[in-house]
Amino acid sequence: MENLLTIDEVCAKLGVTSSQLQRMRSSGTGPTHLRLGHKTIRYRPADVESYLRELKSQSEGESGEN
Repeated sequence: MENLLTIDEVCAKLGVTSSQLQRMRSSGTGPTHLRLGHKTIRYRPADVESYLRELKSQSEGESGEN
């Protein structure tokens, strides 16, 4: 079974605080998450990596528009 990432691990990878990550979850703009039980949130490493690739792609697209 794949090792799931904790909120703290994802925050470290993304360089955000846990409150920022929570706002991202609420608004649907962050990486896909899994809810395990009432309060436990985990992330698949592949989903976090995909989210980072998407951000990089958007950033590269924006820098080429000028």
